[in-house]
Amino acid sequence: MKIKDGFVMRRVGAQAMVVATGEASLQFHSMVKLNATGADIWTWIEKGCDEAAIVQALVDKYDVDEARATAALERFLSQMRAEGLVSDD
Repeated sequence: MKIKDGFVMRRVGAQAMVVATGEASLQFHSMVKLNATGADIWTWIEKGCDEAAIVQALVDKYDVDEARATAALERFLSQMRAEGLVSDD
């Protein structure tokens, strides 16, 4: 999985936002607000982590079990795919 070209996460104060840049901004005219977990997942995807590594990172950082971390990642990826921000490449 990877973040599609033209999408970046920026922080506005304490809030993390995903915005389109360049050519992507011609088609995508909004911003996506991320909570802390979403911002962490976005960052790990940017770093090239696979799903297993992200689940383990969520378990370690948020002290949750693997099932809960997996469900959180699946929800996030589903939403990001629906918005066209993440691909399965």
